[in-house]
Amino acid sequence: MIWLVSSYGWLLFLTVYFIGHFFLRISYSSSFQIDGAEQVVLAQTMKWNYGNFQPPLFTWIVNGLWRMFPISVESFVLLRYLILFGVFWLWRLVAIELFKNPARQLLATVSWLLVYDFTWKLHQGSTHTTLMMLALLMSFYAMLMILKNRDIKWYALLGLSIGLGVSSKYSFVGFVLSALIAGLLVKEVREAILTSKIILTIPLALFFSIPALESIVLDAESFFHGLNGQLGHSAYKNDFVINEAFISLFNAIAEYCGLTIILLLIAGGVFNIKRDEKDWLLTWMAYLFFVGVIILLSMIFLFDAQSFKARWLHPFLWFFPFLVLRLMVDTSKPRQGIVVLTSALTLLLLVYALRIIQLSGFEYLDRKPSKLSWPIVQAIEKINFNDFRGADLSTRNMYLAAHVILVTKGAVKINVSSEPGGIELFGDVFYGPSETGINKNSVESQRGNVGYRIGWRRL
Repeated sequence: MIWLVSSYGWLLFLTVYFIGHFFLRISYSSSFQIDGAEQVVLAQTMKWNYGNFQPPLFTWIVNGLWRMFPISVESFVLLRYLILFGVFWLWRLVAIELFKNPARQLLATVSWLLVYDFTWKLHQGSTHTTLMMLALLMSFYAMLMILKNRDIKWYALLGLSIGLGVSSKYSFVGFVLSALIAGLLVKEVREAILTSKIILTIPLALFFSIPALESIVLDAESFFHGLNGQLGHSAYKNDFVINEAFISLFNAIAEYCGLTIILLLIAGGVFNIKRDEKDWLLTWMAYLFFVGVIILLSMIFLFDAQSFKARWLHPFLWFFPFLVLRLMVDTSKPRQGIVVLTSALTLLLLVYALRIIQLSGFEYLDRKPSKLSWPIVQAIEKINFNDFRGADLSTRNMYLAAHVILVTKGAVKINVSSEPGGIELFGDVFYGPSETGINKNSVESQRGNVGYRIGWRRL
């Protein structure tokens, strides 16, 4: 049991996990999900503000990657998995700091597999969120080490982590606010925050936040327009909207926490609420969770329910498995280690099995074909681009533009070119057999019941 928690054991575990998922992904589809397609288009240039209400840091990293390597699904997926490798390596370090019992350390180390959003959705193509997840773990680990020995290097790491998080995704600010409020409510944490050493944290956080802050300063109007679009502010509320918002919040929390509670109950044995008033670390974690929920509840009364997205909860519910495990009274028995190890390995195999079924057996998600099943690359490969030599390519369809760039390694404009002789491309997915014939200015490709058609016209 202990080998999996060791450095070599966890290295082997993560290596097998991510290599398996990497080959599952690239063997299934040569196309991108929508977030990845956006990065293909945006990473053609370096900008402070890309107009997508996201800090530019992740796009800069992708831009640097594709300056060194050809644009490909493989390089993009590999980049994301390298970041996630760092995320879950830090998860193990946090687990070791929080728990001393080997069985509890093991369960905490693999507890991220219990969170649907991270076990399942993160493989579907998260971008900025992937980098924010790394910042969240770095911040939490730095805070644990500060509470342990107050070494100045951990204050520096905390500043770097906060800056990385803000530059990864604006919602990271919600986590910083929740952690700060929760920390000020606990004496031991408050003493660690209100110290002269925090002076090093603040400037480092601001410095590494420059990509996000500069993006706001240079184009404040675009930022606040995007913020309003994301939140959907409304001056009028009715009972239906509020009820819908609470249902959305409940479903999102269940998605993050439900499986965690059930499987931890099974693997952990008897579940009792710890009443040790001296466990101030548990108190801080509980405050962190509840302050985050209060912030989200406040948003319900300020913004429209249809704008509420489960992924906003990443910063607030990310550490919920640690909180639940910390609440469990240590009832370790000789058989508990075997139960925990069996549960962890069974869960890993279940995740792999479901992933294989998803990628090979189910083309439809939410009654629509998954974008990964669209044969868009196969359709593009049928186009003779020699006929367009010397002409600017443009399209209003960003998803199509990304895959034309992927195939041709050339530039595509995301608007209609005003230059005479330019080529405008059109793309459309269809289901079932083709209903129109192919003319000389269009191509199409089909995969099972899903087809993709591309047409073009000269301007």
